[in-house]
Amino acid sequence: MWNIVLKDLKLMLYDKKKIVALILMPIILITILSFALVGSFQEMGSQWTLNIAIVTAYDREADIERFERFMKTLGSSVTEEINMDTAAMIEQFDPEKIFFDEFLGSDGMVDFFNYQVVSMDEAMSMLSNKQVNSVIIMPASYVYNALVNTFTPFRNNTTFTVMAHPELNYSRLITEEVVQGFGEAKGVYLVRG
Repeated sequence: MWNIVLKDLKLMLYDKKKIVALILMPIILITILSFALVGSFQEMGSQWTLNIAIVTAYDREADIERFERFMKTLGSSVTEEINMDTAAMIEQFDPEKIFFDEFLGSDGMVDFFNYQVVSMDEAMSMLSNKQVNSVIIMPASYVYNALVNTFTPFRNNTTFTVMAHPELNYSRLITEEVVQGFGEAKGVYLVRG
């Protein structure tokens, strides 16, 4: 066995091109990867957080009024089955509270995400200036669709959109996975922007 190793070692040392490649290739690879992955690694012990902007494209009050009108059109059979009025339904199941307080405000997420709710224009400006890593766009009729999906046998699609700066692809992927995890539990779909 050692004879084979010695033979291969002698052949490699006699070939000048192999020696140069053996020395230069790791240096070249380290240089390329360090430029490509800049910002992906942090010092030991540092807290790594994602800054995200959240755009709420829905009107909460209009969605609640729409849901109340929808429940009235269904008649008393559905509301009697649920055995509560729409105000009690919304108090029991508030989609905004679930997303912002119980999900993003949970112990595991609060240390990981810094978020702020902003307008679409502000979010795009922050994203282009790299002030935020990702933007989550909560769709129009989010509150209405979440209430319909929870309290009726009907299902309305709710699709969140995640956008990120092209240079911050890792952040986008992490944000998408987190939103997708929320979506699997709450019936929300994800569109990659």
